[in-house]
Amino acid sequence: MVSCCQLIEHLRKRSEFIAELYALLEPGGLLVISSVRRAKYRLYYQRNDRSETILEPGHVHEFDSLDEFNELVVRQPARTVHTIEYQTKFSIFDFLLRRIQRLSRKPFTSTLPTRRFMAKARKATRIPIPGYTYVESVVVKDAQT
Repeated sequence: MVSCCQLIEHLRKRSEFIAELYALLEPGGLLVISSVRRAKYRLYYQRNDRSETILEPGHVHEFDSLDEFNELVVRQPARTVHTIEYQTKFSIFDFLLRRIQRLSRKPFTSTLPTRRFMAKARKATRIPIPGYTYVESVVVKDAQT
């Protein structure tokens, strides 16, 4: 089994990377892979180096459709076992911490409360991001004939 979670949107050579993942798999092996998918009308304000509106500045590419994602991920000889999409959520608490850090221009995280408190605050302040979903697929590499 090979697992690749939330990575391919950061890579320029996605196709070559997927080919390498398949090379690691034996026939019958599972590839579990996930990424972010954006809708045509999305609400987010960051941009990548090609001036595309994106969820995170490190994203080189975000998938516009489930078909585009599956076209990259499912190679012959392989078949998709399971694909799921679910709403992307973001913690308002994280957003506020990033803004404070950017404005203060110095690290302040050592003065923050315990990790348990931070985890609870992050979870309690999560809201859906309109226009973005996570997509996750499980693919089986079939025996080559």
